Amino acid sequence: MEANERLANAIRGLTFAVWGLLGLQALQALAGFWISSRWEHPTGEIESRTLSPEESRQLAVPGSIDNDFSALPMKERVRLATAILVVETREVDGMHKAFVKEVLKRLPGVELHYRVGEEYVNLNHYPSASCYKCTEKSTLVFLRGNPAQMRFSTTFTTANAAVGGMSLEDIRKRAQQSLAPIP
Repeated sequence: MEANERLANAIRGLTFAVWGLLGLQALQALAGFWISSRWEHPTGEIESRTLSPEESRQLAVPGSIDNDFSALPMKERVRLATAILVVETREVDGMHKAFVKEVLKRLPGVELHYRVGEEYVNLNHYPSASCYKCTEKSTLVFLRGNPAQMRFSTTFTTANAAVGGMSLEDIRKRAQQSLAPIP
């Protein structure tokens, strides 16, 4: 009878273990459901905003050119950018730090997180052999969207100030002309 009792106790122990695991799984499922419902939007719907046809046209890329902003000609980059910055690099405390020198373009209503004189952290770096004379160069930064986010940048020397076959003055003029809504 002793063997039967041991077998019964073992089966009883396994039964408790199985029921305990099922209870834990049920608690996990309820906790997951409760947690996910707490972070969902109160109405249960995801908020989204659809661009108006005018906004869509303004951000559209011509059909003959793919959607890669860096592949566009300089004139198209200037036209399609929602903001354009000129950033200069200076040596500060043994580091090359970038600062906004000029805002060439900012479409009305576009949220831009940079002002003239502020540090542009994305282009900061420690001096190295690969940044030969980078403190003598400036960077043209093209931003898209709202809020404006960097999509393309290119460096130029202050002496010649030409980028993509266009002088900085031409880019400045085109940037000002492209502030009007695109038809």
